[in-house]
Amino acid sequence: MSSEAIVSSRRYGTVELEELRQKFPAYFKELPCKCPHNEAYPQRLTAYRLCINQGKLTKDDFIPSNQEKRSKPLAPDNPSTYSASLIKDQCDVEKVMTYRSSFGKIPRKGTIRESHGFTRHSPSKSLNSHYDFWQYESAEPWAAFLLNEDDERNEE
Repeated sequence: MSSEAIVSSRRYGTVELEELRQKFPAYFKELPCKCPHNEAYPQRLTAYRLCINQGKLTKDDFIPSNQEKRSKPLAPDNPSTYSASLIKDQCDVEKVMTYRSSFGKIPRKGTIRESHGFTRHSPSKSLNSHYDFWQYESAEPWAAFLLNEDDERNEE
């Protein structure tokens, strides 16, 4: 278990974390894996999300990986399949844009809050600052993201 997960379990307690898991979409209970990941927890995280909308952000900008259009299927037994990707560092965003630019996505910066869902640091060989984000069913994290670096938040 990561040190972040240990701190989280001390901060929230096992019972409270299990209660928070009830806020996720009902289909999570039917998955072949525990979703979100056991090491995920609610935390405040300022990061980037690659978004499809040019203007105001919507829930379509925060759909999980399993609902995105992809050329190859994702592993159904991997909890990350049911999360949205976040990238913490600008240099990793720049890397991603070189090989994902054909998707026409735009990096938007914002802060995921504890009230939005669970996150887990999930670095890869090429992206050290990648995080998985499982949002609560009724959360609206897109309201906390900037339209661009100079704009106000996406909120009305």
